[in-house]
Amino acid sequence: MAPQNYECERTHTMRSALAVLLVAGCDALTLPSQPQLTLEAATAILQASQAAARESNWPVSICVCDAGGAPVALSRDDGAFAASAAVAMGKASTAAQFRKPTEALEASANGGRAALLTAGHVLMGGGVPLVADGCTVGGVGVSGVLPDQDAAVAAAGAAAL
Repeated sequence: MAPQNYECERTHTMRSALAVLLVAGCDALTLPSQPQLTLEAATAILQASQAAARESNWPVSICVCDAGGAPVALSRDDGAFAASAAVAMGKASTAAQFRKPTEALEASANGGRAALLTAGHVLMGGGVPLVADGCTVGGVGVSGVLPDQDAAVAAAGAAAL
């Protein structure tokens, strides 16, 4: 008789353990999913931005970054000033991380939110977030001409997404 009770207890224990694992496992395995920027998409965005800049004969630097602000694609046209590459990277990263155009952040800083200036981000027009399926997947930043011109080139790139 003892072996039968042992089997029942062991089966009950195993079922209880399995139930706990299943319940705990559901919470642990349920993760949100969202689209991510690929190199192929970043290259298409970069090329669309370059085409827009070349139509107007604007020598610019263009950066496409991922949602975390890391550069994925970067170009600097002949004739674009050297610092424009770093500024474009900063604009792309800022647009991605704040999830809004950098010209809106620039307007906020100029309109009384001076504390934004200490945040360590580039608060100049020319950065646009990249949004896919309602999720920010990155940013595109442009530097080299006037802020509204930089923004127009960035918007042309973002439209390619």
